[in-house]
Amino acid sequence: MARGTARGPNRSRWLGLLSLTALAAWALRSASQPRSWAPRALAISAAAPTTEAATSKCQELQEEQLETVKSRIAGWEKASSEGRSVLRFGKQASQLLNKTLTSFDTAVREKLNEGCSAEREALQQELQKQLYSIFLEQRSIVEQVLYTRLKKDLLRRMRRKKRELTVKEKLRLLSAAMADYDNQVAELCPFFVENPERDRAERRLSELQWGIADTPEGKEMKQRWKMDRLRRAPQRQSRDISISLSPGMRLMLRPSGLGNFQLFSRRKVGPTNNPNEVAFGIHNDGKVIDVYNDKPNPPRPEPGRARLMEHDCISGCLVEDAPQDLEQGLRAVSSGGNVLSCEELCGLKAGLMLLKANQSQAIHFWGKILGKEADYYIACAVTGSKEMYPMKCFFYAGEDFNFTPLPELTEEVGEAVAALQLTTPLTGKPSSMLETVEGAEGQAKLTELQRLALLVQEIDFDTAAVPKGAHSLTEAQEVVPNSAFRGLEAAKATSLANYVHFRPPASVVSLKAQASNDLEFQQNFLETLETDLPKGCWALRQDPATASVTLRSLLWPGYSAFHLPGTGKFGGVYFGYATKNNDLAFLI
Repeated sequence: MARGTARGPNRSRWLGLLSLTALAAWALRSASQPRSWAPRALAISAAAPTTEAATSKCQELQEEQLETVKSRIAGWEKASSEGRSVLRFGKQASQLLNKTLTSFDTAVREKLNEGCSAEREALQQELQKQLYSIFLEQRSIVEQVLYTRLKKDLLRRMRRKKRELTVKEKLRLLSAAMADYDNQVAELCPFFVENPERDRAERRLSELQWGIADTPEGKEMKQRWKMDRLRRAPQRQSRDISISLSPGMRLMLRPSGLGNFQLFSRRKVGPTNNPNEVAFGIHNDGKVIDVYNDKPNPPRPEPGRARLMEHDCISGCLVEDAPQDLEQGLRAVSSGGNVLSCEELCGLKAGLMLLKANQSQAIHFWGKILGKEADYYIACAVTGSKEMYPMKCFFYAGEDFNFTPLPELTEEVGEAVAALQLTTPLTGKPSSMLETVEGAEGQAKLTELQRLALLVQEIDFDTAAVPKGAHSLTEAQEVVPNSAFRGLEAAKATSLANYVHFRPPASVVSLKAQASNDLEFQQNFLETLETDLPKGCWALRQDPATASVTLRSLLWPGYSAFHLPGTGKFGGVYFGYATKNNDLAFLI
């Protein structure tokens, strides 16, 4: 027991010494640890500036490469903006992109040890963006050139064949145009462009070839073809008995040798929702227009016959009459400097003839109103009315000579247009809006078409000059053309008192003549030009070479009327900006 007790204290002593030794070793290791931390912190702080410097170097190299290709890209952009194509743009753009990226990679390897992948990707995207923008402009230039070429080819084929093209002919031209488009775009397309927008070009060219007949050039061709067909139509008048169903029945007897005998009768039959017309007539004068068979070019009427049935139209410009009479009437008023070109005259004849096909009354050329961007051609139709005077219907047309009725103005709309007191010329766009009065609330929107209708009515009211005696007042108080009118005498044709306005009168004297049965007043139912105010608003001139008398309105500069004394030829026309000379009273 005593031996074991002595071993216990010795063992405890050795364990204590070992513990002190381990603690001393740990203290020495801890004291030497700060000396190893300092170099590691210095290494980390030195690595951060190195990374930032490398990034700035990559950006500098990127900017240098962009600056190198800047001038060449700017040249391509300038050429595209001017509408010029760049030869083999796709190949040049691809080479420029690859060469720039290769140069960037070489510079990075020479100047930097590590790569600049982010800057290289940004450089590639920027170049592709600029080159793609130039490609779109180049593609648009090619598309526009092919559009114009296809349009010319279609119109050339239509002009040569004198008809509309068939579907097969149109598709053949479209396929050729698209093949040319594919070849040219293939040379313009860089390797990185995935969608050259071929569908867009094909859709636009397809719309052109399907709608070529609806273009202004196509409409003009169709009008000329119709006019040629009407000219080539047989001019032989029917004799004896002729029957036509369209949709009613018309029966006409045209015997010979009965003198100037005419008898007509019309009556509507059938249900009210779908009435038909039955007409019966006896007419032996074969030298007038065959209205029942719609013959466009009958023989010219006899020289002594009054050919102008209504007012203020060029002599002989009735659509049913010979087309050359329109040129003769325009030549009679050409001394005022207002004429029509051959193209306008041809289109006007076709337009009036087409308008006559849709109208049952005679159509006359009223005049031409000039505009800033386009002009208006005005036609007039005089129809029967329940009132004493015939009713006038006006039509307008643009450069396509497609005549459309002018709108009927209510009293409120007419006063609203007049209240604007516009003095500027018309623009030529019927749908353009008029400038309203400042401060006006709740005012309806007014268009230039309504202003045009008002101006035509005002000009017609102040002019519409015809020789006195060209129209007569029947016992039924109706104004009709005077079949016995043979023109004014040469001495009377130079007096304003022998010219009247063909419109409802406004003076007391003329209104009294309407309500009177006295023969003295039967010749004064129309107002004379002599009573117009201000005095001297008409200029009368006689041409000694042709013996024609010309009237010019100073109140509406551009209106001219003429009359050939001793004949039934007379007419009038207006050419101008529809501007009234309100200061005429102070100038005379």
